[in-house]
Amino acid sequence: MIICIRNAFLFLFLKGLVLSPLVFASEGQDSLLPLPSYGMKAYRQLFEKIQKISDDNELKSCVKGFVKQYEADLTLPVFFEQVLNARSEGEISLEKVEQITDLIKSWLVPNQDENLLLTTSSVPKEQEEGSEIFSPSPQVIQDYLNQRIVGEPEAMEALAVYVDRHYQSLRINQLIQKTGLNIAPIKKMNLLLVGPTGSGKTASVQHLAKLLNRPFFTGDVSTFSRTGYMGDSADSVIHGLLKSCCYRVGDAEKGIVFLDEIDKVAAKTTSSYRDIGGSDVQSELLKLMEGKEVIVRVKNLGDEKMYTVNTQNILFIGGGSFSELPPKKGPHTISDFINIGFKPELLGRFGEMIFLSPLTKEKILQILNSPIISPLQQNKILLKLGYKIQLQFDESCYPAIVEKSFNLGTGVRGIYTIVDRIIQPILSDTETYKGKTVTIDGSMIEKVFKDSLKDVTKEPWESMYS
Repeated sequence: MIICIRNAFLFLFLKGLVLSPLVFASEGQDSLLPLPSYGMKAYRQLFEKIQKISDDNELKSCVKGFVKQYEADLTLPVFFEQVLNARSEGEISLEKVEQITDLIKSWLVPNQDENLLLTTSSVPKEQEEGSEIFSPSPQVIQDYLNQRIVGEPEAMEALAVYVDRHYQSLRINQLIQKTGLNIAPIKKMNLLLVGPTGSGKTASVQHLAKLLNRPFFTGDVSTFSRTGYMGDSADSVIHGLLKSCCYRVGDAEKGIVFLDEIDKVAAKTTSSYRDIGGSDVQSELLKLMEGKEVIVRVKNLGDEKMYTVNTQNILFIGGGSFSELPPKKGPHTISDFINIGFKPELLGRFGEMIFLSPLTKEKILQILNSPIISPLQQNKILLKLGYKIQLQFDESCYPAIVEKSFNLGTGVRGIYTIVDRIIQPILSDTETYKGKTVTIDGSMIEKVFKDSLKDVTKEPWESMYS
C-alpha cells in the first residue's frame, strides 16, 4: 500500500504540480536557512531535524513549516528528488521517506490512476554520478541572456524556454526511471541557431552553459569528415565535452555541445565523388544527436583509459550563418534548408530553429553602454587595476566606434577589435600614463585609424591626460 501511495504521488509530480498552492501554518517551526537557488543546505537541515523526530504530529509540523517557508521556490519533482537522494545517502530512513510521502499524498491525491502504478520500490539504492539536474526558471535564463546578448529578446526567450524544457524533461525522465512508472520518457529537443557572423550564436550558448553550470564544448563542424578519413569525426565533440568536466561521465551525459559552422556540411551535389565532408557528416551527426554510445580513449603516460558516454541526454545546439538560404520576407522553413543540401532526418532532430538578426548600429551602441559586456567598461577595469591608469571615453568617441565597428562587418567581434586598437597606444607605453587619467575622444580615434599603428605618436594621447 505504501508503494502504491508513493507512486500515485509521483504521478502528480509528472503533471507539474507545484508547492505554491499549499498553504500551511508553521507550528513552532524553528527558523531554517534561507533556501539559496537550488541549494542543498536547507534540505539537509530539514532532513537532520526530521530524522530525530519520533512523533508523527511533530514530523508533519516540521514538513509543513518547510513547505510553507519555501513554497515560492520549490516544485514537487525537485522536493521529492531531494527526499530520495537523502534516503540513498543515508540521511533519512526509509520509514521517514514513507511518512513524508504519505503526508503529502494526503494533501494532494484525490484519486489514483491504477493504470500508471507499478509495484516496484521508488527508493534508489545508491546515488549516481551526475544525478542531480537543476535549472533556473525560463525567466531567470532569459533575463541573464538579455543582459549579455543585446537586441535579441525573442531569440533569447525561445532559447531559455527550450533549454529549460530540456533539463526539466531530464529530471522527469530520471524520476520515471527511478520509480518504474509506466510512462514513456519525454523526447529530447535539440536546437538550431541561425544568424550571420557576429550575431551572438556562440556567445549565447557559452553564457547559457555558464549560468546552468553544465559541461560545455564547441565543435567546429567544418573540420569534420566521415570516420576513417582525414579530419575529425563527429564523435570528437564527445571527447572534448568529457574533457571539459574532468572525465566525469555522468556530468558529460547531461552537458551541452555547440555544433558551430554546421551550415558548412551541406551536401555537395556537383561532385561525383563520395561526400565525406557533407552528407556523410550529416549522417554521423544524426546518430550522435539521436543517441548512441561513444567510446572515448584517453592516453596518459603510456596507459590508456576507456570511457563510454551515452549521448541520448546531451543537448546539441547547432549554429551557422546559412548564407546560402535565399532571401525571403517571412521565416525560413525546413524545405528551404533541404533545398540547400540538408537531410530532413537531421533537421528533424532540431526541435526548434531560432533566428538571430544581423548586428545594427543601434545594437553596437547598446553594447558600448552595457555595464556587463561593454568593451569600454572592460578596458577601464583593465587599465585601472592592471596599470593604475584612469581611462575615460568622451561622448564624441561613441559615434566613431559605432561607425567603424559596423563597417568592419564582423559583428560583435568587430567592436572588440576596434576598441582594442584604440587603446593599443596606451598599452604600448603604460609607464608614461601610470597614475594619470587618459580621456579618449572622437578626434583621437580618427587619428589612430588614419595613420598606421607604427606612425601613431604619443602626442595626441599626452595632450589629453592630466
